[in-house]
Amino acid sequence: DQGYSHVAPGLNQLSRVSRLTLLLSAGAAGAAVLALALLHVLRMRREIAAMRSLGTKKGQIVVLSLAGILLVCLLGACAGAYAGHMVSAEVAGRVLAGAEEAAVDTTFTFTLESDPKLAVAAGGAAVVAFALLALLLLAAELRRPPMCLLAEKE
Repeated sequence: DQGYSHVAPGLNQLSRVSRLTLLLSAGAAGAAVLALALLHVLRMRREIAAMRSLGTKKGQIVVLSLAGILLVCLLGACAGAYAGHMVSAEVAGRVLAGAEEAAVDTTFTFTLESDPKLAVAAGGAAVVAFALLALLLLAAELRRPPMCLLAEKE
């Protein structure tokens, strides 16, 4: 056992909290992705109209828009992955410190670490979701004539 039985309740609780946090953050991320994509496309209406009026092809507008969107998404995903990794390392340290304070033998071979690959995959999924949603919203705006886009308020 080597002291595992003393830290097992804390680890089980950490696992339950982690699952709940994952579900809540996935829901919040989904709502944020939807809101940001919609806001981004609505703010670009005048730019889209001006570019189309000047003869810019729809494909060029899509490339320019998606490049800006992806840059912002990548920066946000990197910042979120770093913050998540730091928080999980802190939580893991506190669980192990709690076991040491209880004067328990913690020589068992168990490590609590966040998986950077999982953080990168989650960030990548958020970036892809945001880009696809923005692309769908952008496509709807590109179908409309430039004068209709200019006539609407932001």
